[in-house]
Amino acid sequence: MYVLLTTGYFDRRVIKFTRAHPELKKPLAKVLGNLEANPFLRSLRLHPLSGELEGLHAVHRGMFDCKT
Repeated sequence: MYVLLTTGYFDRRVIKFTRAHPELKKPLAKVLGNLEANPFLRSLRLHPLSGELEGLHAVHRGMFDCKT
């Protein structure tokens, strides 16, 4: 299993997002849980970033975009 490390900025954004969209709290938790359990799931569509964010990766799962 992998460990998902988040920043304070990410945590604040998640709190703000879930307050604005309480119905998406469980789906977001599921996506983050899947990312921690196996970041290489095809459904997460993990891909490397380029430019200023080179060396980082992003996942796209439906309506959620997360840069890691």
